[in-house]
Amino acid sequence: MCLSSSFVDQSNIITVMCDDMGWGDVGFNGGKRIKTPHLDTMAKQSLVFDRFYSASAVCSPTRGSVVTGRIPYRYGIVTGNKGHMKPEEFIIYEALKTQGCRTGHFRKWHLGTLTLHDKNLIPFRQLDWWNGTGDR
Repeated sequence: MCLSSSFVDQSNIITVMCDDMGWGDVGFNGGKRIKTPHLDTMAKQSLVFDRFYSASAVCSPTRGSVVTGRIPYRYGIVTGNKGHMKPEEFIIYEALKTQGCRTGHFRKWHLGTLTLHDKNLIPFRQLDWWNGTGDR
């Protein structure tokens, strides 16, 4: 994973994942039923990636693919909230940290089960802020 320092110096990277929310459900994509004013404002002021591939039909494998860039069978979580991501896995948080970025994760982690006392497990070793399942 390669990130240029000029990109990182000028950017905030925010990834929003919502379970059971479709592409057309948000206001900035034409959705009317669900009110998404904060997401709509972020979309107006940001670069929005609207072409993507979901690696799985369930949450854990999909989340893992987003942070690793790999398919679930490669990093070790193929079903919802079972197992652990391999400790040797290189994830986007690590790439950002090499460029001096601060990283955080807020709310649903669901990348396998968490052992709260093992500080070598992802996410504990890469995140500056943690407010998700489990306690830091």
